[in-house]
Amino acid sequence: MSFKSLIYGFSLWLLVLLMAACERSHPQVEAVLQQADALMEAHPDSAFSLLDSLYYRQPMSSLETARYALLLAKATDKTYQSLIPCDSLLNFALKYYEKPTADRATALLYKGCLEDEVNHDEEAITHLLEARLILQNYPEEVGTRRITLGLLGDLYYQHKHYEDCLPVYQETLELCETDRDKVITYQDISSYYTIKEEKDSAWYYHHKAINQALLAKDSFLIANSYHSLALSFNVFHNADSAYYYAEKALRAVPYNKPRGRYLHTLGLLLIQNNRDGDKAIQILNESITDDTYSNRYGINKLLGQIEEEQKQYEASLAHYRRYINYIDSLYTVERSVDVQQLIYDYDIKLQVKNEQLRSSKERSFIILISSLIILLVLVLATLLYLHKRKQQFKNQLRIKELKSKLTTYQEFINETANALHTEDTGIHKNWEVERYRSKILQLIKDNIDVVEQLKHELYEANDNNAKLLELLKQKEEEGITMREEEELRQCAIALMKTEVMKEITSMAEDLKSEDSLPILSHAKQELLREEVKTIYSAYISRLIKEFPNIKEDYLIYLCLENSGLSIPAIGICFAYTNVNGVYKMRKRVKSHLKS
Repeated sequence: MSFKSLIYGFSLWLLVLLMAACERSHPQVEAVLQQADALMEAHPDSAFSLLDSLYYRQPMSSLETARYALLLAKATDKTYQSLIPCDSLLNFALKYYEKPTADRATALLYKGCLEDEVNHDEEAITHLLEARLILQNYPEEVGTRRITLGLLGDLYYQHKHYEDCLPVYQETLELCETDRDKVITYQDISSYYTIKEEKDSAWYYHHKAINQALLAKDSFLIANSYHSLALSFNVFHNADSAYYYAEKALRAVPYNKPRGRYLHTLGLLLIQNNRDGDKAIQILNESITDDTYSNRYGINKLLGQIEEEQKQYEASLAHYRRYINYIDSLYTVERSVDVQQLIYDYDIKLQVKNEQLRSSKERSFIILISSLIILLVLVLATLLYLHKRKQQFKNQLRIKELKSKLTTYQEFINETANALHTEDTGIHKNWEVERYRSKILQLIKDNIDVVEQLKHELYEANDNNAKLLELLKQKEEEGITMREEEELRQCAIALMKTEVMKEITSMAEDLKSEDSLPILSHAKQELLREEVKTIYSAYISRLIKEFPNIKEDYLIYLCLENSGLSIPAIGICFAYTNVNGVYKMRKRVKSHLKS
């Protein structure tokens, strides 16, 4: 084996070894992921707690991070929490699982759930359709297919694509394994027939849902099925049947389950059909006591109106006051943040400092590994270059020596030929002279072949040297890009953990219209800017170095965009009244970066 091959093989082996060291698996991480996966179905809360604490304690390889993203999204969804904090991890999983596998379909499903949560319905449908297409090749992934189809059918229904949603619901029904899933799917199909005003089909599937719930002997499913049928009868203006099934639903609710929704429906049916007004008021008053029912405060307004019509002014005033107090409390919660900021300011700064310290350590480790790789690459490249130069010098000397011999041989041949030509004695016909001439010609030919072979080897060596240098340069650039991407991901995580950003994402979640954004106070805007400048200091320094005249607002926008914030959330950060301001800002930033 030549020295060239030995050095080249050693350099590649060293690069692979260092890259493998950065991507090594961690036994403790793998154990926690397996434990969380085992707990997922029976105890999703415990699985979520395990995963939530793991991310900030242990380093993970790319494979472990992608798997962690899928498990965390699944646990978050099963515990009925917002998927927004999982956005960056899901994006990483989608990038990691590029091939159309079952894991990519799972990532697409929860990305679609997240898009549905933030009312990006078109993006959600796009992700779900891709997941559905992939899952056709994985019939064993029954649970993932069922959830994907169920959500896709609901989105079709919300957007009034009724003819498209029915086949999806029917396909979902074939995948249902539990009684709960079957009951919910029967109710979805009955909702389709209700909106199409096909009473017989609607009631048929409502009764199938009730029979399935009765077969399962699940009181909560039975109550929910009766309640759904009561609402359907009310749509078809069958007041008596609606009231009958609303009462049955209320009686079927288990003792330990919330009853506010069922009481509200029964009270409204009594009022709408001019039945017992006193009983309706009693039932609606009882529904207010259910703390888990989100609409109980709105019932106070309705009761106030009823009591006012009955000239029960004191009772009416009490209900109106409770309703107004609720509205005031919402306003107070939204506006009274300055005092809380003073109380928690130290804790926030401490958390940010700890997160920055952790990120700094990780960045230092990455920079150290990258520096070692670059240093080794430079050393190997220098050794290879010196070896090539030495070999080239030897080849040049050899070629020069052969050319000198070739010239000597050629002169000797010419002299011999002239002497043979001028001889009159006939010696040129002597066979010994002919044999001597043949030997000289063969010797010249051999030396010419050696020279050509050396030239070919020299060109080939130069070409291999250039390819190796190009490969090493490419690996160096890839290492720098990976380091910068990791830094941005860590900055996004740190920013999302700050209280001001939690408040902004909460305001964006509660947003009803993108044409009317809530206003962030000036103090909060300034606090947000300081947090962004502190967390993204390295990224901002690179931008200023590349674009010296860039404005501060543009820097803040680029940092917020890299953190994965939604368009409305970015608008709130800049105190815009609607999302059009964000689009204009994006256009100005792109124009500045191109100039």
